[in-house]
Amino acid sequence: MHLEKKTLRITVDPVFTSLQTTFETGSFWVPRRPGQGQPPILNFALSELKDLEDEFADRVRAGATPDERYWDLLDAYFRMKRQGIQRHEDSQVRLGGFEARVRRAYSSVEVAGAIPGAPKEELFHLFVNVDFEDGTMQEFSCDCRMAEAERFEPLFWQALRSAEFFGDRAAALAEQNAVFDAAFDRMEALIGEADSSAAPGVAAASEEGAAELPFEAPANGESHFRLGGFEGTFVEPETSVGVARFSKEFGFKLVARLATPKLAQEKKLLSEYGDHGEVSLSFHVRGVYRQGGKAAGTFAVKDDRCAAPYSNLRTDGLDYRLHFDGQIGIQDGWIHVRGRLGCPYEPSLDFEVDIARRFDESTVDWSGYQFTTVEEIEAAPPDVVRQVFLQGNTFPAKLLQCTQLETLTVRCQREEPAGIGSLDALAAWTRLERLHLEGFYIDALPEAIGTLENLTFLSLDDCELRRVPDSVWSLPKLANLSLDGNPLAAWPESIDLPAIRKISLERCGLRTLPANLALIPALQQLQLSGNDFESLPEEFNREDLKVGLSSADKRRLLDYDYRGAGGAGVVEWDDAAYFARGSLELRARVDRALEYPNLAPFADALRYLIKRAVGFHQVGPEDYAAVGGHRFGGMPDLPPSIPYPRFSGKDYEGHPFDHAYEFLAQIRLDAIADLQDYLPRTGILYFFLTTVHDVYGDGKNDPVKVIHHDGPLEDLVSGQHLHIDPDEYSEMPDGAYAAFRATATLVASAPEFYGARSNPHLFRGPAAALAEESDEVRDFLDGATDALRETLGPEPRPDHCINAYAFTQNEDPEHQASLARRGNPEDWIVLLNLGSRGDFQWGDAGDLLVVAHKSDLARGDFSGVFCTLESS
Repeated sequence: MHLEKKTLRITVDPVFTSLQTTFETGSFWVPRRPGQGQPPILNFALSELKDLEDEFADRVRAGATPDERYWDLLDAYFRMKRQGIQRHEDSQVRLGGFEARVRRAYSSVEVAGAIPGAPKEELFHLFVNVDFEDGTMQEFSCDCRMAEAERFEPLFWQALRSAEFFGDRAAALAEQNAVFDAAFDRMEALIGEADSSAAPGVAAASEEGAAELPFEAPANGESHFRLGGFEGTFVEPETSVGVARFSKEFGFKLVARLATPKLAQEKKLLSEYGDHGEVSLSFHVRGVYRQGGKAAGTFAVKDDRCAAPYSNLRTDGLDYRLHFDGQIGIQDGWIHVRGRLGCPYEPSLDFEVDIARRFDESTVDWSGYQFTTVEEIEAAPPDVVRQVFLQGNTFPAKLLQCTQLETLTVRCQREEPAGIGSLDALAAWTRLERLHLEGFYIDALPEAIGTLENLTFLSLDDCELRRVPDSVWSLPKLANLSLDGNPLAAWPESIDLPAIRKISLERCGLRTLPANLALIPALQQLQLSGNDFESLPEEFNREDLKVGLSSADKRRLLDYDYRGAGGAGVVEWDDAAYFARGSLELRARVDRALEYPNLAPFADALRYLIKRAVGFHQVGPEDYAAVGGHRFGGMPDLPPSIPYPRFSGKDYEGHPFDHAYEFLAQIRLDAIADLQDYLPRTGILYFFLTTVHDVYGDGKNDPVKVIHHDGPLEDLVSGQHLHIDPDEYSEMPDGAYAAFRATATLVASAPEFYGARSNPHLFRGPAAALAEESDEVRDFLDGATDALRETLGPEPRPDHCINAYAFTQNEDPEHQASLARRGNPEDWIVLLNLGSRGDFQWGDAGDLLVVAHKSDLARGDFSGVFCTLESS
């Protein structure tokens, strides 16, 4: 199919049989019946850069370069357009003679109208933005189901590469915007304003400070749900109003079923997926508590977002193009939502919203609500205030009367600490579990704090404390203690904290510490950065204690030599085997890639740093037809001599458990023997995980188990015969990860310079000169190496890797391993980088990284691996 607009000419494959276009905006897609999932679709639109600036300027990093600024704006825009993003990859290409920024992304979303409990839909997204010198930009967004990405991504690229850009883009936009502006004017007029001086859709505040709503309860006293002339019936008990358990916010979820769903779909009100006609709207905020346990507030919403206080209106079941503009009000036992559902580039999509829902104020349980303003606290009975989070310049005296407090955070935002007054009455906080005071001047913390036997978290950062009461050092349940930024001068002779796991003493002006601090039996982490230590006692070398110091301070103050896995010592290794310079094939590829403009001054440094990696591409679901191949997820092919691994212990309540490990991957070593020279040449390497939450820092140093079986394939029993019941896992209620076959390829991995300031070990050998370069040069290198990685290939990027650089915002995985296990960062490698693919979802679309020491690999010992997680 060929299309020509005033500024764009594009050709798409004939498989895209449907086309809808308005002005310089349109979509090509492959039609599907409702319920068949996301159709393959290619959208295009012409717009202005200032639109992004107007909408997302607050999302730009401080001090960002122009290029970084553009990327930050695009990132905010993309995340607004596509929900549930699990992972993304950014790059740049040239289209039609212009530079284009590219984001490949993957998401996991609920299927509208699906049966409760149905699996989420895995989607693939391709987002391309071309910016022109006249301030305009051409956007392309392509979407399809993940299972179809292998087929449709090449067709998307085929269409994008056919694109030609021409004409007077500014004039075309002016014509388009004139029509859109007229539609918006009509929409705003229908929404109305209660007071011309207030923000659109929001009434002026009354003398009491609560917003007065231009709303009258329905004359018949009955709730109603109306969207664009379509009547809905509330679905009970899915509809709810009250305090959300996890967010601790007050709000609602309104669920209704429209009487004529087919017609609503035809009018483009409802999503084309599903035929149940159900629509839901959810909104939760803080700051709404009023005298007598009432809830009140008025909130202006634009494009589904409320700016003050910041919150989002979440909808489900509507056409994906529709967004809400209007107001949400809470008053006198009513929730009301009034405004319009519309689309800026489809003026015909315009639906009035009028929803009123009555709720019984007397049934609202405020005990789980988090109070965030002094006014709310003053309006509430003391026994109702249990969760508090305040940021201001004062400590409300009324808090000392709130004897049912469970969590209390008060942060002073003055440049100088503010006085807090006497805290003698805190002994009444017998239910308090978490106490965080920050930036206050505390003249003396009373010994009575030791009576708070339920306290598990205590943070008194930057409070000018010189001494901590001895009673703090015997709190029976205290697990986390932070005293950062206090000029501590005195230490107890005895410490009895049976539950303590972490103590933080950063920026305390310390020159040494007593040995008894490191000898607390349960202590796992001791954060000490930002001090001027002259020495530390030998006890701080305890093997199972993580001491938070810079690498330089660790080497200066502690015994920092790596002792080998299990204390077996270290052996020599061939360092060249880990780098591209040790491979003839990769050296030639690197030389070609370094022809990238402006990289010549840094060519020697980059040649020295580029690694010889192994990349793995998932090529399809595993059918277990072959035994012993590369596999990610599913079940392993184990020999009878190796039982499926399990781990045991006791949970935080002391109850014993025995769980099966989660199987991550198996690598066939003889199949990658010609791609690397540092792993065993034969056998299978297996990777297992206890649970991802152990990686997050639950106190376990070894959440990953790596097993090497060196035997013939004939010894292996196919994983299809192995089954682990979901109840046997710690956190896998749906059972094992989905299984995928994979192929391996040789990869030249260029370094990531984004977090270079936290990783000085990168600047050694021929790369040492880069350590002296300015921030601007490092920023350039960060961008230039993105292009370098594109040139090095392969494309698409591997799903998983061995010995590749990982993207990090702070210390890289090798550096983290050295901080946790000792030794030099450059002596560690990423043994396996598992990306968020399929069922693998590590944090916010991050990477799970297994790190090993080069000496251990030379000895063929995989018992000392370190595990971490990198996520945005």
